[in-house]
Amino acid sequence: SSGLVVAFGAHRAETVRSGARPARVALASFQLTPDVMWTAFPRETEDVFVTARLVNDTGSALPAGETRVFVGPDYVGPLALADWGMGETVRVGLGVDRQVEAEREALVVSKGTEGLFSKDTVHSRRYRVTVRNHRTREITARVLDQIPVSGDEKLEVKLTESSAPQATLPTEEAETHAARGVLEWRQAVAPGTAFDLRFGFEVRHPQGTGVVGLE
Repeated sequence: SSGLVVAFGAHRAETVRSGARPARVALASFQLTPDVMWTAFPRETEDVFVTARLVNDTGSALPAGETRVFVGPDYVGPLALADWGMGETVRVGLGVDRQVEAEREALVVSKGTEGLFSKDTVHSRRYRVTVRNHRTREITARVLDQIPVSGDEKLEVKLTESSAPQATLPTEEAETHAARGVLEWRQAVAPGTAFDLRFGFEVRHPQGTGVVGLE
């Protein structure tokens, strides 16, 4: 349907018998090295999800079709793969990893007033996020969180603290994060250790005006 045409030659001679039964013929085999990442969004869930990023460096475009995903001998599930061009990237979900934990704790939740002449209401928030690796291997943790986004120039949102630098992302992804108020950190976590992250933000607006959705 997409117009992609790919030709593969069988590696060896095959016998396809007549009859109603379909026959499977091996046409190609490729070895790809995945970039595996553990993604945590503890603001919404304590589950940590594993994803594999794969780049098509096979030297050939691969046509769309249904694939089956395994982690070792364990079947994860089906994956509908679109046409996969050379050099293009796909992300494959590998499910929840019960050996990696994530939690988020509120350290400061306050509301105050500042200003000498024109009073502003200031909402302060400070959180601690912890990712614990109970595996016997190092993992790369991708931690996501979110701060409010304001479309009103009278309402100011400012990130006040981040104990670790945020991830450097491609321009398009970084712009999407900024528009949605998404924060992202990436950190290698050694086996049996934890990644402890602290961050905070404040929301400031003129006294007497309301804020919807902050709580």
